Amino acid sequence: MLMVFGLVIFLFGQKAIITYALDSFWTFYAADAGVEKTFYLEKTSGNLCTICSICQNCFDCTYTPLAQDGCLASSCDNCRLTYNSFTYSDMGQLSVRFNIDAVFTPDASESNVHHLCVESEGLHKNLSRTFNACGKITDQP
Repeated sequence: MLMVFGLVIFLFGQKAIITYALDSFWTFYAADAGVEKTFYLEKTSGNLCTICSICQNCFDCTYTPLAQDGCLASSCDNCRLTYNSFTYSDMGQLSVRFNIDAVFTPDASESNVHHLCVESEGLHKNLSRTFNACGKITDQP
């Protein structure tokens, strides 16, 4: 009987570890989804300063110019964007949230190149994970 009780305690402990690992996975998935979504929206919208006008589930969008006129929709070249959003898992049943802080700055040596750096904080249950990614974007002529 004592052995069965010990086995039950062990299995409940393993269940807690597995549950935490799954929650951690979904949190990292949310952070990665935020980075991917931001790069995708920048590419499809044409620049960082028009993302919120085409994103259907982006909330609390805030543009902050890093230089004078840095966040103009017509010439977005030195801007910070923050927004919140969510995505569904492939199963369509689990919604995960993320907070985005994206910075779009010109390259110092190449006039047709910008840098997009995205920090995405994935949130699920009581966990959060942060994922950072930067990329060079060449302006289309």
